Amino acid sequence: MTPEPQQSELVLGAFRSAVPCARKHAQQMLWEWGKASLAEDAELVVSELMTNAVLASEALRDSRPDPPIVQMWLSARDERVLIQVWDASEQMPHRREPDPEADGGRGLSIVEAFSTSCGVYELADGAGKIVWAIVGPE
Repeated sequence: MTPEPQQSELVLGAFRSAVPCARKHAQQMLWEWGKASLAEDAELVVSELMTNAVLASEALRDSRPDPPIVQMWLSARDERVLIQVWDASEQMPHRREPDPEADGGRGLSIVEAFSTSCGVYELADGAGKIVWAIVGPE
């Protein structure tokens, strides 16, 4: 019998403080699920995906009556964890070669380096996007 995946969902306001909250949530859930060996890589991926979601949501603040939110799902099975992050922005992420002197621009490179696969898909009717990554052995 195949064990059911462990799952978690977290909804946060799209503020910079959401990033450490999501990172700590991922760490705690993986510890509770007995997958602490994945926590360090998962925390890095969560941090980058949530940072990108929060930054993409900043442009939505002026056009909406309520502050935007971001959402994260974690699903773990066997020795892998799927991390999914949603934001309402239609702006798709793109990988860029960072300027060595720049403070940012390395997020997707970090996600690619610490995950076995990753991607993004746009939701229908302009409902935003979900960026995902799988952490753990292939």
